[in-house]
Amino acid sequence: MSRFAHLVGSVNLPDAETTFETVSEHLGGRLHRIPDGEVGDRYYWIQFQKDFFDVTPGLTRVGDTPFYIRERFDGRPIVLDGSVPADELQLPGLGYADAAIESYATFAALKARGGIPSEARFQVSLPTPAGVVGSFFHAEHRAAVEPVYERALMSELGRILDAREGANPRLRNHVVVR
Repeated sequence: MSRFAHLVGSVNLPDAETTFETVSEHLGGRLHRIPDGEVGDRYYWIQFQKDFFDVTPGLTRVGDTPFYIRERFDGRPIVLDGSVPADELQLPGLGYADAAIESYATFAALKARGGIPSEARFQVSLPTPAGVVGSFFHAEHRAAVEPVYERALMSELGRILDAREGANPRLRNHVVVR
């Protein structure tokens, strides 16, 4: 029997607080790090990223008729529309930093009340740029878009790290980004 567990990805629970409490109750001391469960809009791995691409000038979808994945996510591939050079695309915030900052506040409060093991650290999981761009963009546009997405993702990571550095010094060591 394994003494430790490592969670990555979605947990089918309604919110981060429920995820933290449930994971702590059932896996408690077996976890060194606890993720928030990719709840809310992030429930289906990276599908929510399409929402950000849909509002980015210079990007469009192939075809006129959407087909939906999980009744919410348009599965049509995305391409550069030619109106903005790829290296000038301005992706909006990708949602990862906002989610991590909000979830960490919940994690820290539960930990302070003893609802999370004292040795557990908060885990943030980010996708690879190749995973996101390769999943959504037409093959001929991936090489041009991947560095743009990578920059946007690194900006998200920067915001997460900045928030961690601004955290209470006593709590700062309980955050790990992998």
